Amino acid sequence: MATFLNRPLREAPLAFVDTETTGLRPDLGHRLVEIAILRTNGLEKVAEYATLLNPQRTIDPGAMAVNSITPAMVADAPTFAEALPRIAELLDGAVLVAHNAPFDMGFLDAEYRIAGQTFEPDTILDTLMLARRQYHFFSNSLSNIAQTLNIPTPDAHRAMGDVLTTFAVFRRFSGDLIRRNRPLVSDWQRMQGGIVWQSTPRALNSLGEDHPIRIAFTEGRKLRIEYRANGGSISQRIIEPRSFSGQYLVAFCHLRQDQRTFRLDNILSMEVLDE
Repeated sequence: MATFLNRPLREAPLAFVDTETTGLRPDLGHRLVEIAILRTNGLEKVAEYATLLNPQRTIDPGAMAVNSITPAMVADAPTFAEALPRIAELLDGAVLVAHNAPFDMGFLDAEYRIAGQTFEPDTILDTLMLARRQYHFFSNSLSNIAQTLNIPTPDAHRAMGDVLTTFAVFRRFSGDLIRRNRPLVSDWQRMQGGIVWQSTPRALNSLGEDHPIRIAFTEGRKLRIEYRANGGSISQRIIEPRSFSGQYLVAFCHLRQDQRTFRLDNILSMEVLDE
């Protein structure tokens, strides 16, 4: 929220969020099976909430292998819509913090829409994006960052365990920024590379009417892009956009024959293809 951008990191209202899911793709109907939220005022804990959720669909074996959440565990759990009043109470009026925020925000956006509500957080801080841009960890996974910083990781890959680990990593990163005279919420946002996620309609509205991404969405067209991977290799791709966060473009990639997530600043060129 813009009103919080000039707040010191250690005084702003924060909501740390983590989710567990039935799979990786909300656009194909995957749902949440667990959510955890830690609400704080700066670094002072105010409230915690964690619940399993009945996804009203099957859970992919791959997801179960990661989070160990089984159908039997969620059979009698509330649906997201039933849990939404408490979730919204903890998320509203706060800066959201997550590790790999586009993943969690994408699922929350889908769940809010299914429940007939709108999810439009304005300020999101991402410990993953800050790690990528400001640090040099061997791996930027939450578990590796925590291990490198000697932070315990109880109940890894369960929502509340990962929320508490994210909170501990945030404390370390915010301390580093403060020592570098970057103490504000806006400093973190700038150091992580700007806005990391917006709902697709809102993100598209931030683009000019002649922007290729906006045209692709509004006219149902494909894009040809030249893309630089994190390792430096460059490839030509034909893609069909599915969602756009402002920083990331999720699309079906015809080269890989699968859905891929593309960082906007790694797209070297793009053009709209004719029908």
